[in-house]
Amino acid sequence: MIGPIPEPGDGGDSELVRLLKAGDAEAARKLYARYARRLAALVDRRLASDLASRVDAEDIVQSVFRTFLRGIAEDRFRVPEGSDLWGLLLVLALNKVRAYGEFHRAAKRDVRHTLPLDDNIPDGTADAQADPFLHSLAQDLLARFLPVHRQMIELRLQGYAVAEIASQTGRSKRTVERILQDCRNCLVEMVGPHE
Repeated sequence: MIGPIPEPGDGGDSELVRLLKAGDAEAARKLYARYARRLAALVDRRLASDLASRVDAEDIVQSVFRTFLRGIAEDRFRVPEGSDLWGLLLVLALNKVRAYGEFHRAAKRDVRHTLPLDDNIPDGTADAQADPFLHSLAQDLLARFLPVHRQMIELRLQGYAVAEIASQTGRSKRTVERILQDCRNCLVEMVGPHE
């Protein structure tokens, strides 16, 4: 695959890294603009579907660039004159995908043991507004949560996807999924497990 085409007057990645080390924030922006979309596409292809509810490709791309920028600041990375950064960023991204996978499949965090909210609601369940008991139960349940967490739960009940809720509330998908799981656990405590 052909590397990125340098902009006019741009000395390529090595020149941008030199400017970055000198404190030029515009150089960081240019490097991000040059590689972020390509990295996100790579991460999307490599990220297992079970991890999609926990981590987004953009989260990993941001993490790759944080690691890269920290490495440049600490002089851990070198860019030979005339070469591009794709190889280094590729390795960083693949390592991050692997590390996120290991983290989210470890013991109690195991993403494979987390069910979406929809899987726990039987078909034909009456609307909470139609049944005063269910409405009261829902209000008691929501009262146990912080306002931002209530908002996440209410959005989910309205049919929003985890990614949409994360975007609307400014939280990560993992945080939203954790709050929804806490809600499920509270509901089971309140009404007991069904058999």
